Amino acid sequence: MLTDVEAAWQYRRDLHTVVDASDGVLAASCLSWVDPTTSIAAIELLGVRPEYRRLGLVGALCKHAAQLVYAAGGREIGVHPRGDGGYPASLSVYLRCGFRRVGHTQLYARS
Repeated sequence: MLTDVEAAWQYRRDLHTVVDASDGVLAASCLSWVDPTTSIAAIELLGVRPEYRRLGLVGALCKHAAQLVYAAGGREIGVHPRGDGGYPASLSVYLRCGFRRVGHTQLYARS
């Protein structure tokens, strides 16, 4: 059965990496998208189950995703981590993976 993500027109199975633990549990997943018109890619939906954090999976997934993106014709990769005070870990991980901050998204909420 296809999930909503897999049914999206821009979804490519070759840009979706999953890491299974030795017991078959999904430990981590990383999904990348490449815009075929601009060759700009995004790493999003990268996640690691709490019990598998701090094992280097995010760094390995980022590097692997970059290789897949470049092989698929992508020339630039962006990530959009929260990185705010409530969830600072993702920003620091991406910086350690070699990404650099080039902008900041302002979030708005309707009250």
